[in-house]
Amino acid sequence: MPEQTSVKFFTYDMLRMPSVVPNNLSSIRDLLRFCLVNGSPEVAVTSATVTAGVCRMTVAAGNSFSFQSVVLCSGFDQAGANGEHRVTATSDLWFEFETDLPDGPLSGTAMNAKYAPAGWMEPFAPNSTTMVIRSKNTNPESRRHFLQIKETTYQYIQVRAFKTMTDLNNGLIPIPTAAQNPNGYYWAKSQENNANPRAWFIIASDKFFYYGINNYYALSIDRVPFMGCFGDFVTDNVNDKYNVVLRGSTTTNEATTMPISGYDFGCSHITPHASISISGSPSTGDNPLSGMFYANVPNPNNTYGLSGTNQFGMINPSTGGYNLFRYNIVDTLMNPRGYLPGVLYISNNLQTAATFYSLNKGTGDFENKYLFGTYTPGGASGYFHHTITQSNFSYMFFDITGPWE
Repeated sequence: MPEQTSVKFFTYDMLRMPSVVPNNLSSIRDLLRFCLVNGSPEVAVTSATVTAGVCRMTVAAGNSFSFQSVVLCSGFDQAGANGEHRVTATSDLWFEFETDLPDGPLSGTAMNAKYAPAGWMEPFAPNSTTMVIRSKNTNPESRRHFLQIKETTYQYIQVRAFKTMTDLNNGLIPIPTAAQNPNGYYWAKSQENNANPRAWFIIASDKFFYYGINNYYALSIDRVPFMGCFGDFVTDNVNDKYNVVLRGSTTTNEATTMPISGYDFGCSHITPHASISISGSPSTGDNPLSGMFYANVPNPNNTYGLSGTNQFGMINPSTGGYNLFRYNIVDTLMNPRGYLPGVLYISNNLQTAATFYSLNKGTGDFENKYLFGTYTPGGASGYFHHTITQSNFSYMFFDITGPWE
């Protein structure tokens, strides 16, 4: 099976990852720059050897790379060693990946490796509070909307997408519009202003990414991560020029304390909400529409379903695997628009067995893939990020192996 490196996977507990500290007012921008734009600083590879289709690269203590991360190698005489590779085994002194190179030692004058960035760029020089990112994917089907990110407080960041931008602060055709949300959307950062690092994850391709953060220091079932996303969703219609979605919170309270019940990640619903903004439609031109995330799964509730909760049975008795479904996007006008890449709605009861930030081997259609699992903000009335009053918290998987399309 050829290496799959189009999806990049980062979490707070991986080796040499950035630390998100609330009282550092550039923490989130630094994190996004690391994961999406630059990757990590390079480390020297002291030796490398291929044995039976596996390349082992040796590094100094403390300079290795985490399991299932994607590394970018350079400086090798053998062309097949350069470029991106997915780590299949690791220790403090070495990491391995699969390769077609012949057995034997590798050579080079400046052999280096780094965590590979996801394939985004900063089209404008940032200032002390604001950055803009954009996909580097130049495929004609890539929409390449801009995402403006403002970080001025320990509590949240502000995000707004634009179809075009001329500089750091000026753009056209915003998502959401100023009339819909004057300050754009809010993504959580922290509930507390201190130096305690927060748990986080970013899962990304070069056209779409998910942002998750535990805005409380403790990582426990009653404190689940906020989740946002941005980029091109997958559509079967290559001529659809409106397949861009931005998910955030409309108020600071929603982002940092209490998400709106039934509309968040982990919920399958058919009621449009302002927290999900889709870039227009052929019938509305450039005016963005609200939307909904919907999994085509029977649900016991009339209004919405909750992924991974006890309203479903356990592992499928017929297959011995998970029941996994696409997370579809439907707009305000009830037009099916496509689906979110890489995220999977689970119609199995995992709430008593699953753990935070876990890696799971896929089953069925996802065999030979790894799935990242976490509890999500979806829930019923009375749900808070930090206080769960009913035991119906949701759980979802992300395909971190790819490809997503």
